[in-house]
Amino acid sequence: MAPFNDPTISGLAIRVTSGGTGDFGNFTYSPGLAQRAQTAVSGATDVISGYITSSENDFKARVKFINDQVASMETRVTAYEARLRRQYATLEATISTLKSQSTFLSNQVSSMNKSSN
Repeated sequence: MAPFNDPTISGLAIRVTSGGTGDFGNFTYSPGLAQRAQTAVSGATDVISGYITSSENDFKARVKFINDQVASMETRVTAYEARLRRQYATLEATISTLKSQSTFLSNQVSSMNKSSN
């Protein structure tokens, strides 16, 4: 079946009705509005090279980059927090030691004052 006999078959069809052979001249094709729209949509939605696909891939790459940056920052913040906690614990222990020494020295000074009277 030829496309010009069957309306369910789409596409371009040329019927030559000459009985002769040889060169019949030139044929020029210019796509119509529907073809240009279809080409534009295909160009936009092509799975590999369409600009919608490219934009989506770019956004996915940006999201991955940001997620990686956030994960890296969370790791650094967690390490910083652990370091601060260790320093705080060391400080608390030092303060406790200093308080004990202060109490001891106060008692010693108090004892010396009582014995000198």
